[in-house]
Amino acid sequence: MGERLEWSLTCFSVKEACTVLTLSAGSALLMKEILYNALHKSRHAPLTDPVAALHDIGVYKTQLEDVELLLSLRVDLAVT
Repeated sequence: MGERLEWSLTCFSVKEACTVLTLSAGSALLMKEILYNALHKSRHAPLTDPVAALHDIGVYKTQLEDVELLLSLRVDLAVT
């Protein structure tokens, strides 16, 4: 995962990364669920447009996969 993280950090702006990493816990969990459904459950169309959800929080350039990776790095969202 180290190589993937290093590569990903060059693909988005620091401002957008900070936006994602400083979301409240509830908003981050919701975004994580929206992205997971869009990226990993391809049978049905997602209920919420993941791109629109990212635009709502001010993220325009970062790929969906990279935002999902950033959210997975948050300690407060870790499953215990």
